[in-house]
Amino acid sequence: MKKKSFTMIELLVVLAIISLLAALLFPALARARLDSYNPVCQSNLHQLGVATQMYCSDYDDRLPHAVDPFSRSLIAVSQMILPRRDIAAFLKLPIQRLLLMPYTGRNKEIYHCPADRIMVPAVGGNFFQDYGSSYHYTWYPALFSMSPSQFTKPATTLLMGDWGDFHGTVVYDAVGRANELFMDYHVKNVTMESLNISEWFPSYVQ
Repeated sequence: MKKKSFTMIELLVVLAIISLLAALLFPALARARLDSYNPVCQSNLHQLGVATQMYCSDYDDRLPHAVDPFSRSLIAVSQMILPRRDIAAFLKLPIQRLLLMPYTGRNKEIYHCPADRIMVPAVGGNFFQDYGSSYHYTWYPALFSMSPSQFTKPATTLLMGDWGDFHGTVVYDAVGRANELFMDYHVKNVTMESLNISEWFPSYVQ
């Protein structure tokens, strides 16, 4: 008895069905993986918020007089606009994670957002790989050694957060999103649009 084999049309139909299923499943799996990074990142920022609170309690309610490495590199190549005297002062600031080390248990991974995996052309690798931190530390309060109590709108004043839209991309999400730690120490996942209207250079200072 002659064994029946697939015709070319049947084979093409099977391939088309497999391709359709892959097109439906792969973005969903990628989205699920992306979503799994979010709670880890938020936990990191929450712990960094606790460490910052502990630092403030030991240093007369003053925020760490420090800077993250990537911001310092931007200042060094004049990509952030500051008066000359402030640039000189900024470049002398120590690295923030070194000041917080006694409060973070020397845990380097606390500065690593697991979604910080994409090669950044301006960086060469990802932020954690090249600078030791996936998170920015807002330089304005650091430069002037400010206190969280000086801000009249701490819930909208940024303290730390993702350097990029790690938690939403144009492929899997219509809007880029980032996790941010605010001056009242709450952590929130926000769109890049809402992030842009948050207080980077606070005008709400007592």
